[in-house]
Amino acid sequence: MERFLGMCHRRRYPNKTAIIRPGDSANILYYVIDGSLTVSS
Repeated sequence: MERFLGMCHRRRYPNKTAIIRPGDSANILYYVIDGSLTVSS
């Protein structure tokens, strides 16, 4: 677990911000700690 947490970064995004766009790398994991998100295509 320590190794995993050492690779994590906490980020905050304003409301309605697109954080993933078509063509972005698929090797990133996002974990939502607080709030909600919408997935659309």
